[in-house]
Amino acid sequence: MYVKLILPLSVSSLFTYRVPKDLELEVKIGRRVVVQFGQGNKLYTGLIASTDKTKPSHETKDVLDIIDDLPIVDKVDIDFWKWMSEYYMCSIGAVMNAALPGILNISSETQLNFNKDSDLSISELPKSSGILLNIVQSQSNIKISELQKSVPEHFSLGIVRDLIDREILIPKEHIKDSYKPKIVGKITLSKLARNTSFDELVFALKNAPAQLKALMFFVEKSAWDGELFEEEYFKKLQFQDEFGVSPAVVKTLIEKDIFEIKYVEESRFDFVGGKSISALKKLNKTQHEKLDEIKLGFKTKNTVLLQGVTSSGKTEIYAHLIEKVLQSGGQALYLLPEIALTSQLIIRLSTYFGDKIGLYHSRLNANERVEVWKSVRDKKSKKFRLILGARSAVFLPFHNLKFIVVDEEHDRSFKQQNPAPRYNGRDAAIVLANLHGAKVLLGSATPSLESRFNAMNEKYGFSLLEERFGGFKMPELEVVDMIEEKRKRKNQGSLSSVLIKEMDSALASGEQVIIFQNRRGYAPFVVCENCAHTPSCINCDVTLTFHKNSNRLLCHQCGYSINMMSNCTECGSGIFVDKGIGTEKVEEEIKVLRPHLNLARFDFDSTRRKNAFQEIIADFEEKNVDVLVGTQMVTKGLDFENVGLVGIINADQMLKFPDFRSFERTFQMLTQVSGRAGRKKKRGKVVIQTYDPQHAVIQYVLNSDFDGFLKAELKERKMFKYAPYYRMIEVHLKHRDRSKVNKAAHSLGKLLKSNFGDALLGPEFPYIERLRNLYTMHFILRISKDVSIGEAKKYLLQAISSFTSHKDFKSIRVQFDVDPS
Repeated sequence: MYVKLILPLSVSSLFTYRVPKDLELEVKIGRRVVVQFGQGNKLYTGLIASTDKTKPSHETKDVLDIIDDLPIVDKVDIDFWKWMSEYYMCSIGAVMNAALPGILNISSETQLNFNKDSDLSISELPKSSGILLNIVQSQSNIKISELQKSVPEHFSLGIVRDLIDREILIPKEHIKDSYKPKIVGKITLSKLARNTSFDELVFALKNAPAQLKALMFFVEKSAWDGELFEEEYFKKLQFQDEFGVSPAVVKTLIEKDIFEIKYVEESRFDFVGGKSISALKKLNKTQHEKLDEIKLGFKTKNTVLLQGVTSSGKTEIYAHLIEKVLQSGGQALYLLPEIALTSQLIIRLSTYFGDKIGLYHSRLNANERVEVWKSVRDKKSKKFRLILGARSAVFLPFHNLKFIVVDEEHDRSFKQQNPAPRYNGRDAAIVLANLHGAKVLLGSATPSLESRFNAMNEKYGFSLLEERFGGFKMPELEVVDMIEEKRKRKNQGSLSSVLIKEMDSALASGEQVIIFQNRRGYAPFVVCENCAHTPSCINCDVTLTFHKNSNRLLCHQCGYSINMMSNCTECGSGIFVDKGIGTEKVEEEIKVLRPHLNLARFDFDSTRRKNAFQEIIADFEEKNVDVLVGTQMVTKGLDFENVGLVGIINADQMLKFPDFRSFERTFQMLTQVSGRAGRKKKRGKVVIQTYDPQHAVIQYVLNSDFDGFLKAELKERKMFKYAPYYRMIEVHLKHRDRSKVNKAAHSLGKLLKSNFGDALLGPEFPYIERLRNLYTMHFILRISKDVSIGEAKKYLLQAISSFTSHKDFKSIRVQFDVDPS
């Protein structure tokens, strides 16, 4: 028997291995196996993609071991990975790396042993080599990482390699599944106690009041009536803390064989926390009509787009559709663009669905992700029938997936940027649903042009929800001309007089305020007042952003940072001036103007800790915060009932960005953030600060004219051959040497131009030429919808393969971005 394996490597093909006779019965598609790959002793875990009885023409190595008792994925998951690999033009190994939680995607770690047959004396070695060798001699099978921790000052991989090359050390590869279920100790009555009458137990403890008290607590809280006993457990620590029982008392009762400890596996998730499950909220007449429209749409279409204004009650419609799926025994997936949204929505949905709901995103630790993975895969499990997650949740191994919701489907965060696969979670969800025979509901107040275009052409079903739930009016929008404000000197820093006045009015009415500025940090850059020198990143062609809270200059591309300089490195002057506005500066300006207010900041910097999202959102919901200053995180579907005012600091920021989607993104972002105001009480107010109040996009937002914006934008896209009328692929060439990547790009351009002609744009250096010390040149390929995208990709891959085989260009790194966003 032979198996074709997916290995976690950036190679395009599957690899064939022979299965030893004693392992043949254990072979199943989707199980992980241990194999040796390459010339050395390196071990990898591969995943069985298919089996074959035919002996290949080339030599094969043997499968060394099979890890899993049951497959961790199914054939449909592997088919999904293959589609993603082909569509997004990356290796299937890269897809597997993205799909599997890290500790399911195991690779080996080298262990070291001393070669007893070596005749070399330690005294002949340099000091550092001798120290390392002494440790290896005293500890057999020591991992390289453990050796490094033992003597970091004497450790280097060069020394280790030298000792291996001289056969003084013998390397060995070790592989191990590192998933650990959560095991907790729980107190219950021992078998002896259950077979003893309650009076006898009380008598036995008459001289031990603390122990008797602990027993009485157990009886009071359990179902034991002194005769019948239904298995009842209490967490050991919970029992001690809640009832004030000391560990010594519990220990003694265990020794007396009255209590016993049972160690059981427990979920790491508890969103319900003992709360009772409530029925779904009743839909109003309009919501009922839209629900019926969606159900009707699903009869002829697999995907339906629900366009509903902000606060129109889309989530309740989703919940009713999800409930129907769960009642029939199916699984459902609810995708969100931002992890921040999951923390608010999980509380809301758990009141309806209890422990049927699970969470999956990158902020979970490795063991939490594996627990969800295994529960979703388990056909007998009743937990986690509904998964709420970010884009990576599309990789979960569903076995009965019936329904997917993609909320805020327009959002750019659904697109993975780096590393490969550079997939769009929304589009991947639609393909995943087709593989499972499931339905997809896309929801947004501002749908992407692609989705709206597909609905207009009847590829998707469509439903329009035009009024807010409860009949509340859309917020009042006011545009402030910042040129006029500054000319008349009415503004206070980045805040206009209008925004300050409206903020005071909202706060006086007991309402809260959201201020939106889509730049984090204090200032985008600082300038020496004497010589105009601007500190820049050493790895990227960008200026360093000033973060005043930490007094550091930080690159938002690669993470490089330095302390804020006291003197200019060019002229020695000690005077730097900050330029531009970030969320930290806005926060500081409000504190100076209104020091009595409680402020919070909601951006990438303030939410680095695992539970920071929940804490900030909870504080705002509980009205412990008067003003919330944030980046685009505050624009995405958060539901705050007491927000009376939204202030937008700089509406022009994205309009000037050199990207064909910049108008679409600006319209969506301004509309979405405006929708946070006046959701549950009186009509809200939105103040939009701009230097170009007559700009068409600003006017479309002001008039809530999505259809007018859609018509104008589609006309431009068609004229200039962009999506959704044309499919697009970006090709990126990267190298440390600018001249080398420039030469390579022009050489490849000639090769591609001969086939694609005017469909190819470029090569050009992008807006930021150098990132992480790599220079980039890119092409944009625009493919008409009457041309086969498969054939275009096939030729493109052939051309790239021919190009990279040339000796001058072997070191050029090539990346593809299909459907760039």
